[in-house]
Amino acid sequence: MKRQNTTQTTQYHRGSIIRIKMERFLTYDSVEVFPGKGLNVIIGPNGAGKSSIVCAIALGLGTAPKVLGRSKDLKDFVKIGEEDAVIEVELFNGITRANNLVIRRQFNLNNQSNWFINGRTASHKEVLQKCNEYCIMIDNLCQFLPQDRVSAFSSLNPAELLRETEKATGTSDLEEKHDQIIKAQGSIGELRKKSAQQEKGIQELKYRVDGLEKSVHEKHEQERRQTRLNQLKMKKPWAEFEEVRKKAVGLREEKQQLQQKLDSLHQEMTPVAMEFNKIKNKIESEDKKVNDTKTICDKNEREIIIAETQKEKLEQELSNKKKEVELAKKRKEEKNRNINELKNELIIIEQKLKDIPNLDELEKRANEEQVQLKGFREQINEKQDKDASLDTQLREMNGKILQLNRDLAKLNDLKQNKLRKIFDNDAAVMQAYSWLQEHKGLFEEEVYGPICVELNVSKDEYTNFVEMCVPISVLKGFVVTNKKDENTLISKLVEEKGTQIQVFKREHDNTGTQATQLRLHSEYGVLTTMDKAVIGPDAVLKVVEDMCQLSKKFICNKETEQYIERLPPGTYFTPSSVINKVKSRYSDAVSDKVNSIRKARFLSTAIDTNQKLKLEQEIKKITQDLEVVKRNIEENRKEIKMLEEKKHEIGRGIEEFNRAKGERDKLIRSKRSKENNLKLFENDEDLDKKIGDLQKGIKKIQTKINEQMLKMGDLLKRFIEAKMETNPVSCIVRILRIKQMKCKNQLNEFKRRLSELENEFRRIGQLYDDAKNEAVKKRKEAEAVCIITNELNDIFQQLPDEVSAIEEEIENEESKLKYRQNVEENVEELYQQAKNELSKKLEDAQIVNEEIKNAEEVMTGIKDEWLNKVKEVIEHINESFSVYMNQINCRGSVELDEKEEYDKYGIIIKTMFRKEGSLQQLNAHTQSGGERSVATMLYLLSLQEQTFCPFRLVDEINQGMDPLNERMIFSQIVKAVNKENAQQYFLVTPKLLSDLPFGENMTVLCVMNGKIDPAPYSFDAIIDSMK
Repeated sequence: MKRQNTTQTTQYHRGSIIRIKMERFLTYDSVEVFPGKGLNVIIGPNGAGKSSIVCAIALGLGTAPKVLGRSKDLKDFVKIGEEDAVIEVELFNGITRANNLVIRRQFNLNNQSNWFINGRTASHKEVLQKCNEYCIMIDNLCQFLPQDRVSAFSSLNPAELLRETEKATGTSDLEEKHDQIIKAQGSIGELRKKSAQQEKGIQELKYRVDGLEKSVHEKHEQERRQTRLNQLKMKKPWAEFEEVRKKAVGLREEKQQLQQKLDSLHQEMTPVAMEFNKIKNKIESEDKKVNDTKTICDKNEREIIIAETQKEKLEQELSNKKKEVELAKKRKEEKNRNINELKNELIIIEQKLKDIPNLDELEKRANEEQVQLKGFREQINEKQDKDASLDTQLREMNGKILQLNRDLAKLNDLKQNKLRKIFDNDAAVMQAYSWLQEHKGLFEEEVYGPICVELNVSKDEYTNFVEMCVPISVLKGFVVTNKKDENTLISKLVEEKGTQIQVFKREHDNTGTQATQLRLHSEYGVLTTMDKAVIGPDAVLKVVEDMCQLSKKFICNKETEQYIERLPPGTYFTPSSVINKVKSRYSDAVSDKVNSIRKARFLSTAIDTNQKLKLEQEIKKITQDLEVVKRNIEENRKEIKMLEEKKHEIGRGIEEFNRAKGERDKLIRSKRSKENNLKLFENDEDLDKKIGDLQKGIKKIQTKINEQMLKMGDLLKRFIEAKMETNPVSCIVRILRIKQMKCKNQLNEFKRRLSELENEFRRIGQLYDDAKNEAVKKRKEAEAVCIITNELNDIFQQLPDEVSAIEEEIENEESKLKYRQNVEENVEELYQQAKNELSKKLEDAQIVNEEIKNAEEVMTGIKDEWLNKVKEVIEHINESFSVYMNQINCRGSVELDEKEEYDKYGIIIKTMFRKEGSLQQLNAHTQSGGERSVATMLYLLSLQEQTFCPFRLVDEINQGMDPLNERMIFSQIVKAVNKENAQQYFLVTPKLLSDLPFGENMTVLCVMNGKIDPAPYSFDAIIDSMK
């Protein structure tokens, strides 16, 4: 190391650690440590007990075991084989040691603790109060960062980092105000919820008040309608009486008018009746003369009618005969035409029969082709049988593939469970896996990953062991087997898409994983090495072996815990614990460390890789065979098609023979049919003879008609002579009858009118009597309902007068009342109560709104004060952090992340470790582990300058850093601790680089392994040799 020039001196601060004593604690039987007042570098090999000192500080100052992230039970810190343990921590409190504060804690395997302060029995609460007085906050990762919680600090979200920073400021006021703001915001939120609920209740109540108000109006409207209905019902009988009375008066007047009409009609009818009787007597004397002459005319008329009838019959018979002649002539023409057509058709058929080829030659050729067709049919049937067999084979193979795929899917379900777990933990792994599934064609060989999916455990009980051996960063990684695939994966996925994943390259070779060859006695309980418990692809197993050295870790039974002292160096897993035996690099001493077994998160029951490979190979083989069968089916069907085409070509001769034979048979049948029809036409009746006979009959009938015409002429002459004698007398009678008819019509009209008037008179008389009686009855009924007073008369004047209008309104009112909304009797009382309740709720809502306003004013006051102070602290931290980052040729910033909700306010650390790019938020996906450690350490240093605490501790923060970063961080720590009034600092590390700077305020505490007596040595000589 090189001494760093400094003139600053550091003093102990109140609460700095002067002394730490441990008895029967973890790896120590008894040890006492005296830290320096400045930087204390605790250095030693792994397993030597460095972290034991860290645990002693934390537990000795009242911290719960869970804060250390190592074990939740206090008993696990008692050295194996002992019953109890003692921790004693001395804190600086004055110039002399007599003023110092000594806290002692004694605890046993039952997790029971006894506390002492300066030798006096105390309680755990008193110890914590003393720590608060000395500004000691072990549970604050910004002040106390043990090894097992380094990753926890890196994984703090912005809100948690802000809370830890507030605690680290050393003033409870800042954290307390933050809590007050969060509580106030929560209270305001609750009040706003309450206000919203009140507003909702008010709206509901308003709706209810509106509804009740409508109900009140409805009730008043119903009462008004009921009153009007009663009034209408009272007026209705009086309106009915008035209508009947008016009707009776009208009928009486109409009856009087009818009586006057009857008297007038009798007077007009008398002279017409006398004239009618006079004409009637004169007609009777003239009728006797006419009847004698009429008898002669009637006889002649009957004879003329008989002669006319005979003449009409003869004319009808003559017409029928002429029609028969015309029909016979048409039949003769049609018969001759049909005979000529049949003869022509027979000539055409004969010619067609001559044109038909020789059937014997065609038949011979058809027989030859029939023999050939039989051979083709047999070949086609054979091919079709083969096609059916191949099709059956194809279905069976498809069924086998379907079943194998189902079996494979069952195995892959385990893989899907693993994928879901790892995807929930890291979205980048899910993005990478999905991208790889879509772009497999970009790679020459298979890309494996994530490793937790490819890696399987042979037995369930080994799952926890394997996951403790394989870091999560390895489980989330992907494996390639050549350089080109590695470059493709990084270029496409990491650089272009920005997906942060771990890529391992393991090229194929013939070497397998080699387990450490240790001769372990069976009585130690060693079962097997860890590499024998995992199965998976060779490339994945080799990567896991390279990264985790599974072949050097052992699976044991419960008995192994009894032989811890005898076991050689190595890592041993028992059902309940993991034992690490480490041999010192500086001596032969061996130290041991025992931890509890953690439950596995990502590895589940193993997938049978051999069974999976067997299924995949079987699917592949059957698929290949399936393609062969498909090709055979295709070729066989092509041959069937070719045979069918040849069969069709050969069958044309047979078709030609069948067609010629069918055509000949059809022509012969047609010829026979037409010859038979020709004979029928030729043998039909003699139509010429029939026509001659009909014409002779026509001449005879015409002679009879002429004779009848002469007879009718003679009868008509005698009829006319008799008729001329009766005409003069008939004319006189006809004139008298016309006059008689006229008088009769007048008399009938008078009688009809008289009868109608009498009937109408009787009807109106009856109606009048009925109306008069009805009016008397209606008046009595109306008086029974009510007696009309002046007041009631005024009401009736406002109502309709017509009964129909009254009935219509009654029906209308009754309908509205019938279908009215049911209204409670006490609706007016309910309406008033609801209005009062609404008024009360409005007052309550106003009170809540005032409370919200007041709470917001109070919160704003606290918030402004808190926020200004927080921004000031973060601004100072940012200045220091930026300077520290610049000193290591990097960039960085610390910012306040402001949100709407104050419990989500946080601190964001941004860094840029490369020359190109931009500031990126510090997280596990963007920066490497070493970069996160650098940023964490520089943040703690920046925070140290802004806050006070008596001591700070960081355990193995330099793990994962490259030498350059480690050197720069160490230099920054030395500079910070060498400043004036710097606080006490503990830096725990298993190793340090050579030629590091150091200062006067720096103390190195070396932790060695085991019970040994090292040979004498000189630190100065060692340092001189390294210069």
